[in-house]
Amino acid sequence: MFKSQMYQLILGLGFVFCLTACQSMMAESVPVEKTLNGGGWTFQFANESKESVSVPHCWNAIDGADGGTTSGASADGNGYKRGVGSYTRTLDIAKISASKRYFVRCDGGGLITKMFVNDKLVGTHNGAFGRFCFEITDALKPSENVLRIDVDNTFTPDIPPVSGDFTLFGGLYRNVTLIETERACFDRTGFCAPISFAGGGTDGKLSVTAKFLNSDGLVCRMKILDADGKKVAESTEKIASKEVKKALKVTRPKLWEGVKNPYLYRVVVSIENQDGDVVDQLTTNWGFRTFEIDLKKGPLLNGKPMGCLRGVNRHQDKEGKGWALSPEDEALDIQMMRDMGVNAWRAAHYPHSENMYDLCDKAGLVVWAEIPVVDRVNESPAFFESAHFQLNEMIAQHRNHPSVVMWSISNELGNGPNGQKAKGSQRLMKELYKECKDLDPNRYCVLAANAQRSENEIVDHVGFNNYPGWYGGNNPYKGMQGCINNWCNRYKTKGICVSEYGAGASVKCHDRGTKKPATIHPFHPEEWQTTCHEGHLKAIQEAPAQLWGSFVWNMFDFGADQRKEGDHMGRNDKGLVTYDRKICKDAYYLYQANWTDKPVLHLCSKRWTSRSAGEYAFNVFSNLSSVTLTVKKAGKTVATQTLSPNELKTCKFNAIAFEPGVYAVEVTAKNAKKQKVEDSFELTITK
Repeated sequence: MFKSQMYQLILGLGFVFCLTACQSMMAESVPVEKTLNGGGWTFQFANESKESVSVPHCWNAIDGADGGTTSGASADGNGYKRGVGSYTRTLDIAKISASKRYFVRCDGGGLITKMFVNDKLVGTHNGAFGRFCFEITDALKPSENVLRIDVDNTFTPDIPPVSGDFTLFGGLYRNVTLIETERACFDRTGFCAPISFAGGGTDGKLSVTAKFLNSDGLVCRMKILDADGKKVAESTEKIASKEVKKALKVTRPKLWEGVKNPYLYRVVVSIENQDGDVVDQLTTNWGFRTFEIDLKKGPLLNGKPMGCLRGVNRHQDKEGKGWALSPEDEALDIQMMRDMGVNAWRAAHYPHSENMYDLCDKAGLVVWAEIPVVDRVNESPAFFESAHFQLNEMIAQHRNHPSVVMWSISNELGNGPNGQKAKGSQRLMKELYKECKDLDPNRYCVLAANAQRSENEIVDHVGFNNYPGWYGGNNPYKGMQGCINNWCNRYKTKGICVSEYGAGASVKCHDRGTKKPATIHPFHPEEWQTTCHEGHLKAIQEAPAQLWGSFVWNMFDFGADQRKEGDHMGRNDKGLVTYDRKICKDAYYLYQANWTDKPVLHLCSKRWTSRSAGEYAFNVFSNLSSVTLTVKKAGKTVATQTLSPNELKTCKFNAIAFEPGVYAVEVTAKNAKKQKVEDSFELTITK
């Protein structure tokens, strides 16, 4: 269903990469970037046997989602391999030149990563989610160079996250790249962000900052190209320090308009010699836009109301792969989100891959980006330092994405043992908020909470995580409605969003969906998840404009190793899609019918194919004008009903009595072109 659209996304992204590479090689210039992905790596975990692996790689792909954790939450759990894994390979450099520099960039390693070249330590990175780049020039030999990268996912109380309902997978799980430059080049070290943007609103003004190594006396050229490659702005300046900052302006810019029209420009920054030859060059996309939250009008993109944001949360793991996803995996995730009608994404609970934000830029999704300060704050100076570092790193690395409209500094503080928030949580939130606004005053600073705490008052706007009908109460609609009203009344000067909501579901478990199941139990019927989402969505649709967004928890099932519930231990099954991305649960189509204009006709409970005799009602999600349900036995019609969908794009047909036998259950409707649309399944009734 999603394959052709997925490849369009991949091809579009590939074109940008190809164009960037071609521009970077102008006049036979560097940088030369060589991927170190794929085979050629030897991996050894602790004192275990060595094995050949391909990078990206994750050593917890299986045991990180099997329910083995018996102590701690998943992020600090003890039930999967935690320790040091060493990745080793030779560096294929044809000729080491004294006039060149050499770097190795890693896009992610969890949790602590140390890089060695020829057994010499060239750099250490603390934190599982940011990219890092180390210069290796001084560690190289004329030949036979060996790269070793040690990755350690041991629980570390001074590095967030120190708690959380998700597995902290170990591995060198994102891209690894070897980079060769001239001695004069952009500074790819530090936060691994040599080019940064500020401004970039509807007035077409964009401030660009570039950082250099050994480039004094050369020229920095900055250009903005439109989508057709036409130059629309340019600036040049002689380099006299380690940094150049210039203001560029595009006259009457075409705006980045979210999913409606995610128009992107390309910003090309070059270092040139006196003859105009390119010495180093980087290309980055940008979209001109403004985003604001109005308490009476809701979210505004370029000054125009968007309506309540239709969002989902997503974790970055997949069945059998852990965190080691491919670009194709990520493109499929984005396409499934878009196909459901999503226009916003909360990147829970940590910075995701650069590619995911690139895909959001191109797809037009509005993004909530977040650091991994989850549940607990340790009051050690080292923990505070790491939280500040990860905030700085996230903003430096992802501020050039027009899709990112807000930075989140925590999730559910006080949710850990003994509520462990104390005064440290409030102090840290105040520090992070100030730093966030100093670093990027043009974006909102937010957090997600599951209770009304003093920390909520610190940020610009606040999200709340709420699961009525699953963790509290039996009425999803009234529970969500009451929660929204309470939070809106409590925070009258802030915009409110539902940052998490949902319920668990197994595609193997079914019942009538009228009774709340036990949450910590193997039986999680798909129908109760649907019931919860119907109530939640109704309350959200009726909410005032102060509620500026909602984010389903979760788009996909994900690994949470301490969980022992649902049909698979070690998983959080609140996803609208299964962990392997192969099955969209019924609730997925509730949102598709409400959030898209494409013809939707979905008959729920089709996987419940064998039932005992009795009466059964049928639930259908559709945005078509009229839906007919027909039940046949041995080719003869035994029941038929016709309904128009209600405000939730739902048809709830009356119950029908079933005796033992085999039945064909079918729903039909006509689309705008008067073409027949149908959905059906075969139902076996036993005694």
